[in-house]
Amino acid sequence: MNRTALVTCLAILPAAAVAAGIQEKEKKPPMEMPPEMQEGWKRWQEMCTPGENHAKLAPLLGKWDTKTTILGMATQGTSESRWLVDGRWLQEEWSGEMMGQKGRGWVTLGYDNFKKKYVVSFVDSFSTTMNTAAGAWDQTGKVLTAHGFLDEPMTSEQDKPVKYVWRLLSPDRRVFEVHDLAIGETNTKVIEVEYTRKK
Repeated sequence: MNRTALVTCLAILPAAAVAAGIQEKEKKPPMEMPPEMQEGWKRWQEMCTPGENHAKLAPLLGKWDTKTTILGMATQGTSESRWLVDGRWLQEEWSGEMMGQKGRGWVTLGYDNFKKKYVVSFVDSFSTTMNTAAGAWDQTGKVLTAHGFLDEPMTSEQDKPVKYVWRLLSPDRRVFEVHDLAIGETNTKVIEVEYTRKK
């Protein structure tokens, strides 16, 4: 099989797998394939299977009351996180206020088996941008830190380095922080969201 044909076959594997139901239990290829593609199929299956790194996101699930503090001003809001796509991705939908304006936002967080890191995206009704970041849990499994970039229309800054931190304080309390790394090495936290689980 030449390289072009191999690439074409690999490109249609996801569609073929969906069409065949992926045959989760047996993990067999959805179609006959040459021996040289069998190893690629096995690797693809491993990369597409949720595991313990995905399960580590479970403490973030549920309905929450939120308190968001920006520039010393605090506002109240709500949040709900649920599994998206059978345990592969956690999706949070939140509502609250920012600078006196009501808004909504969505956070999608998951573990990329291929890149071996947690990946996250943020979108909201306050902007037209999608911010992304990637990171890892610390050794305690209680703090997830991700680094990325964002744009700051108020100051006309683009691709500003930023750090996001999730802190699990207890099963019913957690904190989310946004750090502006362009500020310097200290006092970089610009947003803090306190989560309290709804009873």
